[in-house]
Amino acid sequence: MLYGYFNEDSVLVSVPETKTLASDIYTSIERPKGYLPTGDDVISRITILSDIYIYLLHFGETIRNYDDLDKLYLSYLDKVNSNINEDQFEVILDDFMNEFRQGKMFVFNGWENESFYTFPFRMIITDDNRVFVNQTRDSSIVIEGEEILEINEKKVSDIFIESDEAYFDNLNHKILGKYRIGNKGTVIAFKVKNQEGKKREITVSRDYEAIQVQETRPPVMVYLNDSTAYIDITALSDKDLMDNKANFEKFKHIILDCRGKVLVNPLVFSIFTDKTLEGVTWIFPDYTSPYNQLGNNKKYTSILKGHNYLPNKKLYLLVNTTSSGFATPLVRLAQYYDLAKVYGRKAPASQFETIYYALPGKFSMSFTPGKGLMPDGSNICDDELIPDVLIPYDENTARNYLPILGKVLSDIEAGE
Repeated sequence: MLYGYFNEDSVLVSVPETKTLASDIYTSIERPKGYLPTGDDVISRITILSDIYIYLLHFGETIRNYDDLDKLYLSYLDKVNSNINEDQFEVILDDFMNEFRQGKMFVFNGWENESFYTFPFRMIITDDNRVFVNQTRDSSIVIEGEEILEINEKKVSDIFIESDEAYFDNLNHKILGKYRIGNKGTVIAFKVKNQEGKKREITVSRDYEAIQVQETRPPVMVYLNDSTAYIDITALSDKDLMDNKANFEKFKHIILDCRGKVLVNPLVFSIFTDKTLEGVTWIFPDYTSPYNQLGNNKKYTSILKGHNYLPNKKLYLLVNTTSSGFATPLVRLAQYYDLAKVYGRKAPASQFETIYYALPGKFSMSFTPGKGLMPDGSNICDDELIPDVLIPYDENTARNYLPILGKVLSDIEAGE
């Protein structure tokens, strides 16, 4: 038996017989003591896939049909029990996770041991999955605005997944991240094309710490003009915002940047309203067996008690495919109660905090075990996040430093 659980009588019960295929494969192949798990090894692949499956059985709060999950597991078990290498295995795991369409639910390989080094430029993905150089630190290597046609002799069009779903936009950024991030001094080959259409091949070394090559944005808290203030709530805590609220009393327009992992609780809206509003109800599983059995849900309903510290403000939220943490409940409540206007790119919805679970070998998975419900009972992750003002990302936008923020400022100036 590969896995089991204890029932209410403390008796060890095996997982249903439909899972014995994994056990049969596992026990039919011997491995020397002390061998290291790897995606090149069939036992490791079975164990990694089975770990993910069991984790979803216990904590997959948004997995609604468990019979389908069983069938899915068995079909992918056949795929990993074949003559494949680690790279092919990772693709299979990505396909397995894609079945669930959950934002920030991914499998990673080796990231916990990687040194986070990158190139002296950023890469921007457009809506039609083209890639452009953005914000270069060394123009002798590559010119800002050049289009990247190939990465390590692979056409960009063959690297990404074509889909209109925001989930896959997010996944494509993860795919690009595998090329962008690596050990210091490792190299990667590009074929690029400049704005005149001239193509050339370059080899670039990862010599910059990733934190040195970040998206350009204003300082964390800054006055953009006499009527508009900007606050990056991916770099502030609730306390930071409360401690500095008096600094924003004179501004009519306040922009809250949610591009990245948002650290500020949705209760932040209580600063800007005098109303008492029902917030998100958070439900977290507390189970002792698979299939969400022998346990209960812990439920917390948040209430926004309006203090109106900063009355009569117009709020704007900025989002894109990197938005996570508290971004989803913030956007949902803003649109539900008309508390703020949302600008940016479509984003995959994600429940609250993403956690990471170590798998055998160098693999790990990201996942959100709980779920959030809106006051009308709908799940905050039922649909992707659609901004009120959707910013198209085309060739021209990809060459723009601040396309989303720029649109907000132009609308404010126009009185919209």
